[in-house]
Amino acid sequence: MKFNTSLPDDTVNVSKQSPLFDLLWMLGGLFIGITLLYVSFGIAIEYGVKSISTEREIRLFSFLQSEHNNTEAPSAELLTLRTLLNESEICRQSPYNFVVNIVEDETVNAFALPGGTIIFNRGLLKNVHSENELFFVLAHEIGHYKNRDHLEGIGRTFTTMIIGNMLGFSDISDILKNAMALSESHFSQTQESEADIYAVELMHCYYGHVSGATDFFAHLPENDSFSLYSSHPDIEKRIQNIERHIKKRGYTVKKDLRSL
Repeated sequence: MKFNTSLPDDTVNVSKQSPLFDLLWMLGGLFIGITLLYVSFGIAIEYGVKSISTEREIRLFSFLQSEHNNTEAPSAELLTLRTLLNESEICRQSPYNFVVNIVEDETVNAFALPGGTIIFNRGLLKNVHSENELFFVLAHEIGHYKNRDHLEGIGRTFTTMIIGNMLGFSDISDILKNAMALSESHFSQTQESEADIYAVELMHCYYGHVSGATDFFAHLPENDSFSLYSSHPDIEKRIQNIERHIKKRGYTVKKDLRSL
């Protein structure tokens, strides 16, 4: 039998699909894999955080209180914050020995650090018009400690860094960071909403009413609106959520605001 050899067709190793389709298929699989890995790490971290006792957390992060211990004469705003913190202790009944301080940052923000350190930016204080507003923001940050949100946030940031290093990036690309931020937004918004409700409860315990609970949001500058990937829910939704809770609980809203 005679055997005739022939070269294979020039297109034998060429995909019948469009190169663009192959690229999108590969990127889609990579994105799904990264997302599953991120969610898995997130769940593990959430359970891990819940197992850390408050006492251990305070010991581990005690250095943060030392770093933010301002030895200069406290300003009037800082004295007010410390007074509110001390006087509300019977209402919050928290195991944390809170330390509050102010940093010279014009960003409208306040945040909770592990171990019980609460930081207020100077930019936020410029948008506060009453003691009641200031107390709400302080109580909101304390609410994050009640739910251990601050530790979960650190854990998830650490997860993002691990995945980035696993992929061989020193910094995760903007696309990956935005995708993760978007997938995380509902989780973070839930935390913010729960902290708002806790703040309302603490206000009612401290003042006997909830006057000024939503005033801070009304005084935020227009150019400080939250972006798509912000961890904070839409301002109007936050106000509506707070007002629904106040109505449900039957709390009194007076025009009884204390000046700073």
